[in-house]
Amino acid sequence: MFKALRDQNGKLLGLIREYGGRTELRDAGGRLVGYYYPNTNQTRDKNNSLVGYGNLLTKLLDDCRF
Repeated sequence: MFKALRDQNGKLLGLIREYGGRTELRDAGGRLVGYYYPNTNQTRDKNNSLVGYGNLLTKLLDDCRF
């Protein structure tokens, strides 16, 4: 099940869910943005490129809004 990420005005920014040992982020249109893998502490984008260490999914969401 997805959890909605919203801004202070209630606008949908993205959807997040945990499954299969990872956390998946999708934008408001349902397009895949990236994954966070807690077992390796890595965040990867939709092309599986390393973004950084730690959960940086909200940073990816910021990047796709511009």
